[in-house]
Amino acid sequence: MILIYKYRFKNIKFLNLIFLLIVNIFACLILIYPCEIYAQNLQNVASKYSPVAETDAIWNLEHGGDFHDQQIITLLEKIKNMPEKLWLNILSLAREEPHQILRNYLIVRFTVNFPYFGQSENIYQSYILLLNEETRRIMSKDQQNDEDTNRLLKILASISQWKLKEMFYPTSTLVAYPLLEVRKAANEAMINIKDDRFFPIVLKLAESSNPVERTYAIDSLFYLKDDRTLPILLQLLADKNKSVRYYVIRTLEVLNSQDAIPYYIRILRSDSSNEARILAANVLGKLKPPAAYNSLLEVLSDSDTAVRKAALLSINEYNSVNSAYFISRQLAQETDNELKILEIKTLLSLNNSGLMTGLNRILKDETDINILIWAIYVSGKLADINGYDLILEKLSHQNEKIREEAVMALAGFKYKKAIPNILLLLSNKTEKFSVQCAALYSIEMIDDASSIPDLYNLSMNHDNLLIRSRIKVVLKEMLDKRYR
Repeated sequence: MILIYKYRFKNIKFLNLIFLLIVNIFACLILIYPCEIYAQNLQNVASKYSPVAETDAIWNLEHGGDFHDQQIITLLEKIKNMPEKLWLNILSLAREEPHQILRNYLIVRFTVNFPYFGQSENIYQSYILLLNEETRRIMSKDQQNDEDTNRLLKILASISQWKLKEMFYPTSTLVAYPLLEVRKAANEAMINIKDDRFFPIVLKLAESSNPVERTYAIDSLFYLKDDRTLPILLQLLADKNKSVRYYVIRTLEVLNSQDAIPYYIRILRSDSSNEARILAANVLGKLKPPAAYNSLLEVLSDSDTAVRKAALLSINEYNSVNSAYFISRQLAQETDNELKILEIKTLLSLNNSGLMTGLNRILKDETDINILIWAIYVSGKLADINGYDLILEKLSHQNEKIREEAVMALAGFKYKKAIPNILLLLSNKTEKFSVQCAALYSIEMIDDASSIPDLYNLSMNHDNLLIRSRIKVVLKEMLDKRYR
């Protein structure tokens, strides 16, 4: 009994210990759970209010360096609906000189989140002030670097996208900025703002004594594309600076103005700048005014190669057969190889040899094989009798490509008297295979019955099996045409 009692006593003691342990655990859970709930509530509260508190702490820092800017940016990335008062504090801080990183961030965020910011007039005006001061800060530097340029472009992107008329005057100063990409962005912003106050500013630039500023004015007129600017542009066509004249023509081209045609013709004929003359020729080629046709023909013989080329391309736009004679005459005296080929191709497109003056000059004296081949090819296509004898002479040229092209060209003439000369090439044992094939093609195209006996003999006796086989095919076709 004593043993049983002791055992039971020990067991009860053990159970008590277990019971106490369970009670303690339960008590801890009861205490810890509310703490967890409380901690979670604190976390939720902190998620809502800790950015404000932390930001307020940042405001109180004496010096706001890059680290502090990044801290604010991190907070801004987490907050979806920033209280207006806090936004105003941040924008005010960003306008201070040391906070460049924060300003850069806000300028970009302003562009992206404008619909939200625009709901608050105070935030909107504070942003306008930030953009204005940042523009003035950049422009006050003696020399801007790449980072400054990028900031200007971001500011102008915001102005352009959201049509910020409050930024009119800062933007208007940038249309005369030295860098083209900034001027382009500024002009696009001004166009999107759609404010007629821009016209007097451009007019003032156009009247500047500095030719560079006058070209800036023309840039702006180019983007405006407004017929009201036409009198100014026509006046600037007589500017003493060649760059100004060039940019005026480019701008007038966009306006597609017929009123400028007399000015274009004058520039084409007598301007001291070949660049301006080339551009004038190009524009006239697009407009195709009858009044400019003769002037373009005269310029075909200009001393400048690029001007001649521009005139030729513009004349080609008229597609007038009457120009063939003038092009052929110029081809006869042309010195530039590229232009020779272009003139030959133009005669082909007009389907007129221009009395063969130019092509015969090439056929007689040209040493460039490529140009000579082009002349032979076009002469065969046009089949002008004035070029026949010179083509025939090329059958004995030392270059096989010339002989091949010449015998092919004779097919275009379809003259029976050419058959004996062509047959000589076909029967010549030392002649190149490609030339003999071309000769057989030419005979087939001319299709003269007098060649049939010779073809029959060659079909039996020619040294080349492939040529013999092909002759038999051609011979059969010729006989079928006549006797079936």
